[in-house]
Amino acid sequence: MDFQKLDQDTQNFFINNSDQIKAKKKLINEARTSKDDPMSIEKEISESSLPDAVKDSLVRYLWSVFPRPTNESLPWWKRIL
Repeated sequence: MDFQKLDQDTQNFFINNSDQIKAKKKLINEARTSKDDPMSIEKEISESSLPDAVKDSLVRYLWSVFPRPTNESLPWWKRIL
């Protein structure tokens, strides 16, 4: 992500809310340790009121911490046929 290309409000959000972003990243790290479902965390991030660029950044971070599920690794009832 190119920080300079973000609009001013989004840049300010990243700067002024770095504690909030760090808290979300900590939550993601703890979720991996406790084997939480990354899909529910992604849903929570997506439905939050955070700016889109922040959501994108957190979702990318989430999938860098968790292995992205493959169709074969999902329970049969969640697989795409």
